[in-house]
Amino acid sequence: MNLQKILFFFFICMINFLSSQDLKSNYVCTYKLDYIINGKKENEQFIMYIDAKNKRSFFQSSINYAKDTIDIKDPMQLANYESDFNEKVLFDKNSFKVFETVMDAKLSYSENQKLSWIILDKIKKEESVTMQLAKTNAYGRTWYAWFSKDIPIDFGPYKFNGLPGFIVSLYDEKKKFVFTLQKFKKKNKTLKLPNPKNYKNILKNAFNKSRFKIQTADSGVIIFNNAKERENWMKKLEERYIVSPLLDIEFPIK
Repeated sequence: MNLQKILFFFFICMINFLSSQDLKSNYVCTYKLDYIINGKKENEQFIMYIDAKNKRSFFQSSINYAKDTIDIKDPMQLANYESDFNEKVLFDKNSFKVFETVMDAKLSYSENQKLSWIILDKIKKEESVTMQLAKTNAYGRTWYAWFSKDIPIDFGPYKFNGLPGFIVSLYDEKKKFVFTLQKFKKKNKTLKLPNPKNYKNILKNAFNKSRFKIQTADSGVIIFNNAKERENWMKKLEERYIVSPLLDIEFPIK
């Protein structure tokens, strides 16, 4: 292989690598998530960009999307952009890649789980959209999804897809988490994806344990009078973490 061919091959590889860091969407949608935390009803909006042609999507909280795209230098203003859901989910052909910044740690994991759906007989129609109900056990809970073949792409919120139509609404058995589609439209946009090199990629089980340890660690900032006082404080941190709204509780946290 001569030098010209080597350079051409290198150039093609670089183009493919750089393009893999971007997602060229042809659809964009937003979901509203109603959830319960500490007995209180809360809600948050999520945005998902979809490249249906190449079977890719990127899903994250709208708060974190704003934080990533708006140049905010004032720490006080930045404090207003706080989400209860910091996972960013990339679906690429047949697998998920989850990115999350936990305190100062940038972590990621890959998951190839293919959901096993049971399509039920229940059908309903809302605003000229026909939907059918499906059920699956995933991520530590039983989930129900209303999907529509009127939107013939098999995507959905968070780490849910694989149905013969688009997921319009999704909820767990106890209805602690309820996703509802707000907007869906065609939109061409190039979205910059997280750079995997900036994240430590670990197994999913280790990811959950690491998140728990980081968020319940003794930072050394607080001075305790005795061991019992520190123990009580650490228990409160653990209790606060356990009631936090986690969408995926498949693995134990400790």
